[in-house]
Amino acid sequence: MKNTQRLVKIMYWMFQLLFWLVPISAALYWTLTPGELIASNIEAPRHFITVDHTTRLLGGLINIVPTAVVMYSLSLLIRLFANYQRQQIFTDENTVIYRRLSYLLLGWVFLSYLYNAVMSYIFTYQAPYHIVSVIFKSSDIKTLVAAGICIVIANVVQEGHRLALEQELTI
Repeated sequence: MKNTQRLVKIMYWMFQLLFWLVPISAALYWTLTPGELIASNIEAPRHFITVDHTTRLLGGLINIVPTAVVMYSLSLLIRLFANYQRQQIFTDENTVIYRRLSYLLLGWVFLSYLYNAVMSYIFTYQAPYHIVSVIFKSSDIKTLVAAGICIVIANVVQEGHRLALEQELTI
């Protein structure tokens, strides 16, 4: 049990650290990264991509959305592991957190399609041909399956909590 508590505490502090590092690293990426490196991460033909101050600003603004999703996910994980530290394992609040994390995973996949399309357009808007790129990757299927499994786990935990309460009230 001590090892589990120690691991929970480490995970809690890791999520706390990431909660602050994610927005800082996103801001630093859009302000300090060379344009060629930014262009290499955009799904469009390289000769159409322009990286000037306007595209950096627009890219940084659009990047706020996925950064906010990651930060919200991290805040949920922080709450979940804080509950674990207090020995609150099978609770309604944890079930809600599991379910929200599952739906965030689902939303993340669909958001990534929209994000890639918008970013490919932003970085090619000055080119003679505007490109909108939508990419479907095998990792998206894995994420969708993981989200489905997490939804099932949330339902099982909720049912287990309900049965435990019923048994507690039975004489």
